[in-house]
Amino acid sequence: MRAAREAKDWGRTRLAHEMIAIAEPYTLPPVKSIVGSIRGHETGRHKPSDPYRPLYCQVYRIPDSKLFGGSRPSMEETSEGTVIWDANNGDDMERRTAIQILSAFVPSLALPPLTETIFAGVNRAIGDRAEADLADWEQIIRDHEIHEIIADSVTNMGNITADIIEVGRILDRTPSGPSRSAYLRISSQLSLALYDALLGKKDATAAREAIRAARRAADASGDRDLAVYMRAREAMGLYWQGQPAEIVTRVANRAILLAEDRPSAGLAYACKTRTYGLAAQAAKGTADPREARQALNDVFDMFERLPDQVRQEKMTYKGFPESQLRFNEAWVSALIGDTTASYRAADAAIAAFPSQRVYAIANCRSMQALTLVREGHITEGLDHALSTAPGLPVTAARRLITGHILDSLPAQARKLPAAQELRTLTAAA
Repeated sequence: MRAAREAKDWGRTRLAHEMIAIAEPYTLPPVKSIVGSIRGHETGRHKPSDPYRPLYCQVYRIPDSKLFGGSRPSMEETSEGTVIWDANNGDDMERRTAIQILSAFVPSLALPPLTETIFAGVNRAIGDRAEADLADWEQIIRDHEIHEIIADSVTNMGNITADIIEVGRILDRTPSGPSRSAYLRISSQLSLALYDALLGKKDATAAREAIRAARRAADASGDRDLAVYMRAREAMGLYWQGQPAEIVTRVANRAILLAEDRPSAGLAYACKTRTYGLAAQAAKGTADPREARQALNDVFDMFERLPDQVRQEKMTYKGFPESQLRFNEAWVSALIGDTTASYRAADAAIAAFPSQRVYAIANCRSMQALTLVREGHITEGLDHALSTAPGLPVTAARRLITGHILDSLPAQARKLPAAQELRTLTAAA
């Protein structure tokens, strides 16, 4: 692989850009992450799997069998039609379990492009990550997070599940000590990634099990910041899924209490989500809007105390940059009726988000559509809502914001074709 690259006189960064140029949109992480994966592939630290494997073949114009030596695992059909792995691969209980779990996702997702991702996940479940060290696993976690943020976590479910199984096997043979704590942190973050994917799949029961596993692993690792982060992310998930504001606020408060005022991304997200809960209650008339505004000011104060690396990380939830601060201001202001502040803050958030954060940007534009509707600009607001993210799947967050837009329409405007189209779009998601 390295010889194929050097024959073209390319560096790894050039190769990363060549891959991006031919890949499907939003299927690859940022260039820096791709370069790290290429380095791992070329040094043999881990095997290239989809989407990288076919991209190597296309970029180099070399057949898979020649570039990789026909190293894909063999499969065969049983008499019952079930795919199993060749006996030479040592088909033990964990491998059969991995195959059963992953294959169960395929029919329910009904997304043909997912099959390659699923099989890549099975490959790893039977040992493709066997040579990965802790640094590799940290990069794997980051890749999962970026995939969730710029693509769709549901399409990555097979990969996440396989990695959870692999780390579970590592934990089984790792005694107490620093290494076990490190792998518990990895397991916790993988379980969180699965939680997000299951929420996207609207499987609330399985999502609860995933976040429970994430919390327990974080607690067992002894990493308090991570334990706070898991509870904050749970609160965020509950909020965007439309759970009652009182429940969301209660979970966020648990994270805040656990943090004991130690600044971290987890504490920032917990405080941010608490403002959502308070603002939602104020919007219903069950709480004072001033309480939500004070909570919003608390988030601004928290932002100033965050470590620099947290404020500078823009591509994953491990960071809490200015874009998140402005996003928070935009949504809380929208909920409590301060449309001018909301529109202005959404503009600032859009400018601060990296262009790859397409879902977050779409949410900000949906907030602006909400402010237009509430200010009486019905047609403009509906048109703005429909044009925010054409072609992008409707996420739970955008669905919730759109619900507020539809609820804010005057009775006579709810029969407008644009309103009906918006309702149909979000209902089908």
